[in-house]
Amino acid sequence: DTARATCGETGGIVSIVGTLPESAQAWLAEAMSEDLSAFDIWWGRCNTPDCEHDCIHIRPKIAGGGMLHCDDCREKFYVRERAEAARERRRTLLENHWLHADVFRHTFASSRRDFEQADTKAYADARAWHQTENVYIHGGQGSGKTFISHCLLNVAFAAGRHIGETNAHVYCEGFHGFGKDHVHDWMLGPDVLLIDDVHIGDWSTRSLSALQTLIDHRRRLGRLMIMTCNYNSVELTHIWETAAKSSKIGQSILDRMKPCLDIAMYGRSLRDEEDV
Repeated sequence: DTARATCGETGGIVSIVGTLPESAQAWLAEAMSEDLSAFDIWWGRCNTPDCEHDCIHIRPKIAGGGMLHCDDCREKFYVRERAEAARERRRTLLENHWLHADVFRHTFASSRRDFEQADTKAYADARAWHQTENVYIHGGQGSGKTFISHCLLNVAFAAGRHIGETNAHVYCEGFHGFGKDHVHDWMLGPDVLLIDDVHIGDWSTRSLSALQTLIDHRRRLGRLMIMTCNYNSVELTHIWETAAKSSKIGQSILDRMKPCLDIAMYGRSLRDEEDV
């Protein structure tokens, strides 16, 4: 089945498995004008079981034996590998309780356009996020802050980043119940961490100092934060400073979030229409 042909002036021998159609011969003459004696050339379907088309395969003889796979089949393989890796990352995130399962159903692709029309600038700002800055999302109850924050997490996940989620109530409860080190262990891990509803925690001087330390550590590691809140940053600063009986800690924490994308949501509450 192997045809042996003299190759150019060198007199080298090139192994061609099968018969090359005229189109393949023309391409070979144009694309590889050098001595082909160092190559094995093969025409047909590749060794991938579900290969669907014939094509030309060229392999250096020095490579020895092995399977031949066409570019299309290699790309399909890599796509499957990436999808499997994403499923494994998703499973790990859920098993480690870094995320709630509904995070993966909140995406920009699944967003309702009538909801977006209530806050066109907020959604435009969120879609333009380039994953190099922290994010602070604020607005009234039910305006879609958590939905947008989940969309941003999905953008980061699709880019191959580890993501995590908690809320201020759980953060403070864990901090007071287990201590700073326990809380910080897992929160340092995700490349992008969401702290939802930062205004509702049982904040104290100790827990706010720990939050400041967490943001510092994550910043040094090059990891991003997303926060959602019912209040703008000035109002949140007042809430934190009242809880800590300190006139500086609130602003100090938010300063550590810089550079920060501020997303303001002014639309109506959507909870009566759909769980967003």
